[in-house]
Parts: sequence; structure tokens; C-alpha cells
Amino acid sequence: MDIFHSAGRITHFCADLVTIEGRKRKEKTAEGCTDGKDFLGRGSSSLDKPLQGGTGVQRFRWTSQFIDLSTTDNIAMYIANKLYESEEQYYQQLLAGDDEASPYSPTFSARNAIRKAVHGFIDADDLMMPNESGAESVWRHNDKHFRIELHATSELLGDENYLVLLAENLINNALFYSGKKRQKNPHARVAIRLVDDDDEHIRLSIYNRGPEIPDEMQDKIFQLGYSTKRARETSGSLREHTGKGLGLYFVNEIAKGYESSIRVENIRNREDAYVIRIELDSGEKLTEIIHTTLDENRLPRCRPSKNNPENEKTLASMEYRFTETITSIEITSQATQKTWPVESPSNDAPITFLDPQNPDHPCWCLEVTSLKTRQKLLFRPLDISGVQFTINIPSAKSRLDPDYHDMDDDELDDTEKLDEKFENVSQYLN
Repeated sequence: MDIFHSAGRITHFCADLVTIEGRKRKEKTAEGCTDGKDFLGRGSSSLDKPLQGGTGVQRFRWTSQFIDLSTTDNIAMYIANKLYESEEQYYQQLLAGDDEASPYSPTFSARNAIRKAVHGFIDADDLMMPNESGAESVWRHNDKHFRIELHATSELLGDENYLVLLAENLINNALFYSGKKRQKNPHARVAIRLVDDDDEHIRLSIYNRGPEIPDEMQDKIFQLGYSTKRARETSGSLREHTGKGLGLYFVNEIAKGYESSIRVENIRNREDAYVIRIELDSGEKLTEIIHTTLDENRLPRCRPSKNNPENEKTLASMEYRFTETITSIEITSQATQKTWPVESPSNDAPITFLDPQNPDHPCWCLEVTSLKTRQKLLFRPLDISGVQFTINIPSAKSRLDPDYHDMDDDELDDTEKLDEKFENVSQYLN
């Protein structure tokens, strides 16, 4: 008896995948967005995003009319069952040693899945281009909304569409909450990063500059129907948000189906001290020390070290002017004890150097500008307060480990844990 397909109840699984030949794109909405996409996150959970591939356009319909809420507890079980089917096929292919034995591939590229997820959010004429890094390519994309870096990773089992859905909903969530916060940091972006976490897992992280999520709410945000999204006033009119608390719920269910972990982390501003070494054209070398501190709103400010910190007025940035040409700059962080050389301006074009230690949410920037008779160096600490979701997903190869599916002895001895694992199964065993 296949408990996962009992009574056909899983047919109402949240993602109703359809292939529509030649469907025209939706016309621009009143907000000036296409494909049902509101770039500041004002749309609902992953509606009708186009996925390029095959002979047509695959679209996911995420609206609640396709969801049987009485069976949503089975979403994770449904996906897990599909993964076990893929795992069996994966074993058979490895044993046969012939990848062409079946037209069905039990594995997929995580990077391609995330590329499909972000494709609906980036400009069509500004697609990610490969940037060679050693023997492998890294796919990068940067614009005023996104900072994306996707590395080649281990393959995953199952259907890539589930991972596409997971990523789309996290991106929608990131854009919505980034739009709720007035940004004073000109370098703030929604940051998406995909890497191999270790030999057995891949890691997908999505960072946004939205408001902090209190510890007591970090479990609630994944509950069915729980939403902090409310109506907002724009241009004098009240616009209702159509979210029903489904997006993060489905993210969590898909992650559980993949036997993955989700971590919610509040990214906070932090104090540090920086040593900036400057060499001028004459050979003169200067050293400036800057302390970054936090004001009453926990926003970063600069404090020069030479003044009395008790009576000193902090500044939003530190500026230095030189009558000679700057030939070299390097900056050291006291917290990390790491030093980075800064590219020197080779002409009159200004340069901006962002904190390389934290590429997803840089803590500071250096700007060098050439004026008529002098050069200006500006150090600015950046407000990075926001939220990061990190998902660790087991790779296909990790499931070859004979111990992967074994329970810990402690779990076997704990009947309450066993009951918890199978509490949703009993309803099928009639």
C-alpha cells in the first residue's frame, strides 16, 4: 500500500504544473510590471512565473484554488516520496553504468534551477554571464536590485521544479520586505548565493534588507496562514496585499521534503576599527585609523581615533583630501585582521571598493574621486541590517551513504520522536 498516494489526495499538491504552448506574456500592470511580477514584492507567492525550456513555457499556478488545505501536511511527504523514487532510479543508473538507459534523469543541477527562479526577476537584456573561476564557471549578476552569485554544485535528486518554487517564494519575500524599509545604503541588494557547503550538502542563501525577525517569530513565519504582510498606502490609495501566509509555509514544506534545514538569521550592524594606509605619488605614506560605532538606532557611524570618544560627534563618513595623486591604498579590519589592497585610480574615473569580506552584505565602502587639483578618499560604513534565509540541501551523492537513512539509536529509543515523525501517516492506515 502506497500511503503517499492514498485516496488520491495528493493530487491537490500546491504546484499545479501545466505546459502552455505559445502563451502570450501578460500586459504591463498598473504598476508597470510584466508577467504578474511586482518588482518591489507587491505581488503574491510566485504567481505564473515563466520557466524557459522544452517546446513551450511551463508555468506554476500557486493560487489557493489549486490547494486543498486539508492535505497541506502531506506536501513534504509527497516530495520525500518523489525523492525516494528518484533515488531508486539513481541507484539503477549507477549500477548499470549507463546514463542513457532511461530518458528520465533522477538528478538535476541546482544552479540551473536557481537561474530559472531568478530569470523572472531580472532584465531580459541583462542575463547572468559566466565568469571563469579556475576550472569552473561562476554565474554572476549585479543590478540595482540583486547581487547574485551561483557556483557549480553537486547535483540534487528529484524534480527541479520544487527547488524553483522554493527559491521564487524566498525571492518574492525578500523583495517585499526590502521594499518596506527606506534604504539609505546605496549598495543594498537582495543577495542570492549558491555554493557547495561540504561534500554532502549544497547551500542556498538569500539575504534582504528587510526588518529584523524576532526570535519568537522565527518559527511562526513558516506556519500555514501566518503572514505579517498588511495593506500599505501608496500614492494616497490603500492597496491590499494578496498574500495569505502561504509562501514561507510552502518553502518550509519543500525543504522538509528534501530533508533540508532552514536557518533564519538576523544580520546586524557591528562595531569595528579599520586601518587605512595611503601612499602618495611623492612616496609619502599616511595611516588613518577609523572606528565604527553604532548610534541609538544601531546604525553605523564613524569616530576618528584621535579625538576623545566621550565628547566626540560621530560622522556618517570620513573624508580625506590630497593634493598629490594616490598611488596605493590598503585597508585592514581589526575584527578579522585581514588586509585588502584597493585598486588605485588609473585615470579621472572614480572607483568604489566594497568590503570583500562580506560580498553579500558589504559592511563598508571606499570611494576615490579625482578632482581638478586633488583627490578625495571617502570611507563610509554601510547599514547591513536585514534577514538571511539559508537552506542546506543533501546532495544526490550523499544519499549513497548506507548510513544516510539510518536513525540515530537515541531516536529509536525515543518513542515520542518516532510518533512525531509518523504522526501524519496514521490517517492513511485504515
